[in-house]
Amino acid sequence: MFDVLELARMKRCIVIFLAAFAVVCAAAPRTALGGFWHPGNALDVIDTPMGVQPVKESRAQLDHRISAYEGTPPVSPKSAEDWFQLGMAYSAAGKPKESVNALRTAVKLDPANFEAWNRLGVSLADTGSLNESVDAFQHVVELHPEFPEGWGNLALDFIKEGRLPQAERYLKRAFALDPKSKQLWNTIIRLEVARGKLDAAMQAADSALKIDPQFSHALLNRGLILYSKHDVPSAIASVRHAIRSAPGFLHARVVLEMWLADADRLQEAAWVAMETLTRDPSERNSLEIMAAYDLQRHRSQEGIKEAMKARALGYDGIDSLNSLVNVLANFGRFEEAEKVVKETMAAHPKDENPVIFLGIVRLRQKRLRSSAKRAASPHTR
Repeated sequence: MFDVLELARMKRCIVIFLAAFAVVCAAAPRTALGGFWHPGNALDVIDTPMGVQPVKESRAQLDHRISAYEGTPPVSPKSAEDWFQLGMAYSAAGKPKESVNALRTAVKLDPANFEAWNRLGVSLADTGSLNESVDAFQHVVELHPEFPEGWGNLALDFIKEGRLPQAERYLKRAFALDPKSKQLWNTIIRLEVARGKLDAAMQAADSALKIDPQFSHALLNRGLILYSKHDVPSAIASVRHAIRSAPGFLHARVVLEMWLADADRLQEAAWVAMETLTRDPSERNSLEIMAAYDLQRHRSQEGIKEAMKARALGYDGIDSLNSLVNVLANFGRFEEAEKVVKETMAAHPKDENPVIFLGIVRLRQKRLRSSAKRAASPHTR
């Protein structure tokens, strides 16, 4: 039971939320989930770190290497090169923390291996450890000043830190060493976006695509810039091109799904989502797209199952909670909706969103019961 202060706080939160909710509803398209499809920050362009070359082994060989290292008993790499390849394998498997650990061992055994230092810097950046990433790239340029990847990756880290003048200086140094690098042009996209110069960012994307017309990262970034300029058809076309160039580019697929759903083209979004899920069954955005599509087609059980699976993959705030709670409430499954909210409250006690949603779920349930009583009353005619 809530005490008086908690009830007063909930009432205030609900009033504020409903007022904001009404404003958002007037401006944003809705899906069958009852939530909103956000394309994300249209200016959150995709980075392309330099020196991230394909590993020397096949994915099956990489998986075997990881399995052996993590097995019982574990098979530890012997040489610096073995640790380097293990670090690359972890990176390819989407495990940057494990990659960092392996690459730290590689550079400890062979401190002069500037390529291992470079790859360590990339993996550190992937974990959000920018200060350590900068240190690793500084090792690279000290060991091999003529290695453009070190200067380019230093520039990328400085852009992330907002140190744009330093980033520009390092980019010029990298371009002097490798004037035909498409990755460097992609970093310039990030720099110009950080400066708020979208036209210059578009020119950088075009320059990257002149070097390689199938460069998927530049195609996606071009689409993101076009979307921010409200040229949705051209943005969608550019992202489709990125996917054709790199069918396994999941980030581009998710962006396309959300944009299509946002444009009320849910069936097309579902087609993309189905293929995405064949590549990554745990892609939450794609599961939510499929849930919306199935609910729209009156396949409620499938839709709820997909929405609950998506919710189980993680909570990232109000959008994640809104989707599943609306699905359950819309089908009268208030007890399950309340259970989801309470579990979220327990896991995220400092987040007020679940408190607000708990009040809304109970309010909807109360209104539904009141409506049912009025409909059953002989005096409602």
